Amino acid sequence: MIKSSLFPTPCSLFPVPCSLCYKIVRRFEEESTMPYVTSIERLARQEGMEEGILQTSRETLLEVLEVRFEDVPRELIETINQIDSVSVLKTLLRQGITIASVEEFQGCLDQLLSVEENRKLH
Repeated sequence: MIKSSLFPTPCSLFPVPCSLCYKIVRRFEEESTMPYVTSIERLARQEGMEEGILQTSRETLLEVLEVRFEDVPRELIETINQIDSVSVLKTLLRQGITIASVEEFQGCLDQLLSVEENRKLH
């Protein structure tokens, strides 16, 4: 142990006064403390991010359809808002950009949803 007039009590951690040593250690603990995130919090965060991606994909698709065709039927909007697959929404976005009419888009949508439904059943 080191004994010095600087040390009110022996301190073997750092060659500084114990009160200063305590402050240094305390500051280090505060700066390096990471909040504990439970598995449930991680899952909730992941689900929130996925829902945000889905919502953005829906909004982008609807905006493309509105820009291209101006009048988008309410039923079509409701159907798109119920889609829960980013890959389906991406496919529909590509169709929405290139297809000639809302009616053709509706046909592609019906066909794609039918294929997806069959895929889920098997």
